[in-house]
Amino acid sequence: MDKQENDHKKTKERILRVACEVFAERGFRNTTIRDICQQAHVNVAAVNYYFNSKDELYETVCKYIFGLSVENAEPRFELGEKRKPEEKLKAFIEALLLTVLYKDRSNWREMIMGREMVEPTNALNIVIEDMIKPRFQQLHVIVKTLLGENAEDEAVRRCCLSITGQCLYYRFCQPVVLQLNPRQTFDQAGIEKLAEHITQFSLHAVKQLASEDK
Repeated sequence: MDKQENDHKKTKERILRVACEVFAERGFRNTTIRDICQQAHVNVAAVNYYFNSKDELYETVCKYIFGLSVENAEPRFELGEKRKPEEKLKAFIEALLLTVLYKDRSNWREMIMGREMVEPTNALNIVIEDMIKPRFQQLHVIVKTLLGENAEDEAVRRCCLSITGQCLYYRFCQPVVLQLNPRQTFDQAGIEKLAEHITQFSLHAVKQLASEDK
């Protein structure tokens, strides 16, 4: 690789890294090409040169952070393979709550995933396939075990959506939650207590459904 090719590669990578941060912070619609180029210290035309458009740059960012980079390769949560299903469920719920509630400005992947849930773009399919679906399948296995092997997939999916819905409510309706329950906190300790409640609530519901199917 000659010097010119190397310079082009470095410039493209710099734009991509800056775009990851800016899109995560501001979202697709509130980000301009000028915002990215100013922070990357490149000419505005550079984005069109390397990525053709803002839309294609954003899709490249999503592909990069949702599975195509080595540092972000595993979207599934680490739950501990030897744990009981009930323990795995709690670990999953706590991990999901930490993902959507705990403030970590360096976690571009989770921030963009959260934005896509509220303000979907043409890149939503990338987010679903590379991030959301692997986690949903992980939860599906846990719930299927709790309901019993004879449980219909539709029933399992509905339970999974109900469980994730409880978690996401605290993310997207946080102002309402704080008005109705001023004691609710979203620090590490608050999230752990919330995870315990959602786990117990969900386990009672799932076990009741399992007993009705027998």
